[in-house]
Amino acid sequence: MDESGLSIVQRPSKSFATKGRKQVGTITSAEHGAHTTVVYCMNTIGSFIPPAMIFARKNSKPDLTDHAPAGTLQLCQESGWMTGIHKYLPALEYAKRHGVVLLCTPPHCTHRIQPLDVSFFGPLSNYYNQAITKWIKTNPARTVTAFQVGQLFSEAYEKAAVMGNAVSGFKTTGIYSPNPDIFPEWMFSPSDVTNLVLEEPSDQSDLTEPE
Repeated sequence: MDESGLSIVQRPSKSFATKGRKQVGTITSAEHGAHTTVVYCMNTIGSFIPPAMIFARKNSKPDLTDHAPAGTLQLCQESGWMTGIHKYLPALEYAKRHGVVLLCTPPHCTHRIQPLDVSFFGPLSNYYNQAITKWIKTNPARTVTAFQVGQLFSEAYEKAAVMGNAVSGFKTTGIYSPNPDIFPEWMFSPSDVTNLVLEEPSDQSDLTEPE
């Protein structure tokens, strides 16, 4: 399980222009846009459960997820971000009773050991960006709003949420099948600096005062 954000402003794609031209225009949805958080969950056999979409608003409206992936859970929060902690005691107790082992990935290395980060978010982002670009071209003089996000996200999600991406994510991270040697030793080199011992002066005589 992991979450990522969706914006109503697409990432500009590369444009072709004649040599020497200094300004090349492209169409974007807006300069700034509302943020929508989406929570995803997939397993080792390639299955996905319906996502949860957190919209940046106070009150929910059914229209927001009319064309979202089937079963999508709609939630609303003023900032559009997750504001609570991920450790939910009832969920931990349920997992313990049913023999489910929860694996929490440490911070700053999810790009290596979080399956969704490794194999899913990249394709999803590209497909979502393509969906917005296509929508803008077919709807001139209009901007993408929160009410189009569900449909655009659905187009991208259907292409990205496939068995191959899920299975690849768990395999590449060495989670399943378990592979403790998936990462070569050189990847751990940056962490060696944390093992250095700082030398401290033995007494005050080692310190010199500025003139």
